[in-house]
Amino acid sequence: LIADILDLAKIEAGRYDLQPGWLRVETPVQEALALLAARAEKARIDLVAKVPSDLMIYADDRALRQILLNLLTNAVKFTRPEVGERGTVSVKAAAASDGRGVTLTVRDNGIGIPPEMQEAILQPFVQVESAQTTTDGGTGLGLSIVRGLVEGHGGRLTFESEVGAGTVFRIWLPTPPTEATQDPAPGA
Repeated sequence: LIADILDLAKIEAGRYDLQPGWLRVETPVQEALALLAARAEKARIDLVAKVPSDLMIYADDRALRQILLNLLTNAVKFTRPEVGERGTVSVKAAAASDGRGVTLTVRDNGIGIPPEMQEAILQPFVQVESAQTTTDGGTGLGLSIVRGLVEGHGGRLTFESEVGAGTVFRIWLPTPPTEATQDPAPGA
C-alpha cells in the first residue's frame, strides 16, 4: 500500500523516473502470468497469452511490469466463474496497425464495470467493489497507477466493459522517434 501511494505521488508530481529502453514484450508478460498462475488456478481461471516472441517495445522495464501486473491482477480478481465453469484472462500484444508502437490488450470475462463507474474507475481510491464485498480487498490505486505510467510513456489507456460480460483494457505505447533511440538489434 505504501509503495503504491508513493508511486502514485511520484507519477502525479511528474517525478516518476522512467528509463525506457528496448524490451522483448514476451518476458514481462510471462513473468506476470507466472506470478498469478497459482491464484488463477485456485479461482478456476485460465491465463492465456498471445505475444509474438520477437515483438519489441520501447518502455521502462519496471513500469511495464507494474502495468501488466496491475491489469492482470485486477482481471483475475474480478473474474468469478460459475461453479463447474472456468474463467479466462488473456493478454495479447501486437505491433500497432500504423507501425508506431505496440498495443497490449488485457481481456477478462469477469463482472465488468458498471457504466456509472467507468468515468471514475481510473481515479485514485476508486474501486468497482468495496473491500467489504470482495475477498481480495484492494486500495483502488492500481488503475490510476497504470494510467499514469502509460501516459508517462506518451501512451494511451482505453477500456470497454460490460457488466456480467467482462472488461477489455488496451494500452498503446509509442515507438520513439528514430532520433531519440536506435532501433533494436535483430534478435535482441
